[in-house]
Amino acid sequence: MKEFSSTTKSPPRGTYRLRLASHEVHELGRYLSAIAARVRAMTDRPEGHPIEKLTVDLAGAPAAPVAQLVLLGRLLRQALGGGVLLELAGVTPMIYTSLVAFGVPRDVTVIDTRGRRWAA
Repeated sequence: MKEFSSTTKSPPRGTYRLRLASHEVHELGRYLSAIAARVRAMTDRPEGHPIEKLTVDLAGAPAAPVAQLVLLGRLLRQALGGGVLLELAGVTPMIYTSLVAFGVPRDVTVIDTRGRRWAA
């Protein structure tokens, strides 16, 4: 799995993990453009496997701003297109219902801090 943070590792078969630092999650509105740009850069690279699955790891700060998480999901879905599995991992279980209420894209899977998968 390829991780995009301060370190880079080689990807196995199109599975990528974008690990966000706790300060990025706490101030998500400030970093949305930079995060979307990182994802676009991943899709523009000719080498390696095409992206089949992207997991955005929010475990560093599970209590992220809900409206900004929804916006992040929408921006990443737009950047990746429809053929890529998109997961937001590491959020608190209470946030899931708010994500659905605020309109997280239906094809974005949310994984809570206990590892449970929630689909809108």
